[in-house]
Amino acid sequence: MNKILTSLLFTSLFSFLLLLLPNNSNFPSYIAVPILASALTKYTIGDWDKNFQWSSLDFLFWISILTTSLLTIKLYKLLHS
Repeated sequence: MNKILTSLLFTSLFSFLLLLLPNNSNFPSYIAVPILASALTKYTIGDWDKNFQWSSLDFLFWISILTTSLLTIKLYKLLHS
């Protein structure tokens, strides 16, 4: 449970930090930020299982991480509009 909470908080924090930077790319924030945040979370913290084989936890990991990032973006835009 600790690793799940850590990865969700890390994703939310990193998504917020990315939103503070100016977006000079041709991609909207709704696409670029979740991809970058989820990739960095997977790279630094890892996923929630211990094996190198795909499992149902991997599917849940990606859905949770991407949803957390998207909700962080929505909340940020709601509070800063």
